[in-house]
Amino acid sequence: MGWQEGYCGLAREADYAVSTAPTHYLPVKDFTVEEQTGRVVVGPWGTSVPEPRLASLIVRGQFQFEPQPDPFGLVLTGLLGVPRTTTVTSGVYQHVFEPRGDRPSYSLEGAVGDLAVRAVGAKFPSLTIAAPVGGFLQAMAEFVAREMRTVGMATASYAAEEAATWNNTTLTLSGTAEPLAVGVSVSIQAPLVPLEAYGSGRRIAALLPSGPIGPGVALTIFGQTSAWLSYARAETELSLRVLATGALVGGSSYSLTIDCPRLRAGSAMVLSQVRVHPVAVGQFSVFASPAAVRGVSVTLVNITAGY
Repeated sequence: MGWQEGYCGLAREADYAVSTAPTHYLPVKDFTVEEQTGRVVVGPWGTSVPEPRLASLIVRGQFQFEPQPDPFGLVLTGLLGVPRTTTVTSGVYQHVFEPRGDRPSYSLEGAVGDLAVRAVGAKFPSLTIAAPVGGFLQAMAEFVAREMRTVGMATASYAAEEAATWNNTTLTLSGTAEPLAVGVSVSIQAPLVPLEAYGSGRRIAALLPSGPIGPGVALTIFGQTSAWLSYARAETELSLRVLATGALVGGSSYSLTIDCPRLRAGSAMVLSQVRVHPVAVGQFSVFASPAAVRGVSVTLVNITAGY
């Protein structure tokens, strides 16, 4: 089931898959959730006709939302783990997210009209952050959960920065501003594998990390230059920083910084024509660095004391 408007509420669970009412809400553009059934085919003794039987249930979904500075930290915590938090000024905090093992679970609730459902025991295997030129940040998160329940409608209460506060985005490559960049998105994959166990009532018993966390970058450059065409052939190593800043808060500003200290073009740049404008589109692979564990570091400045 999916919908185009409504609310998305989430709450960190004290214990895995213990249903918790939403504590934070995000303006959602699209929310989709599906309960998938796994079946096995058995042949009862003395019969010749196979019989399908329910073996397991799992919930999967995704939602597209505006990453407001304070509740966005909950999604980043679910994806990358609990951040390192320091105080910037009184009432303003900096949170540094890097891939860690302590990834909590969440109760994730979506609603429209008079119907609300809650995905319990949810974790995030992927997140994509897009920063359009002159626009607000957009994010898309996927989730996997233990079960889905219908619940009563909640009254959504958004953070004080209800309107998107990201009003300026800059991009630098290898420490230098790239004036011809017209689009960038960063996707972070944090694979999960469901653990099926006896006594779990056909539900998954846990969601476990499955393989390394791997970010990827898509970058669109206006124009076509030989330098960009040579990056893949020469395996040129670059660094990337995406910085989005927003409204003033406590003598500082809301900000989101994505750092990828090491990346290379994963394939030759693809040249295309958008209306009458030529562009080059590149997909980049990101590598580990002492400055960013497993390739990516996300820094969020807001007024939340901790996650």
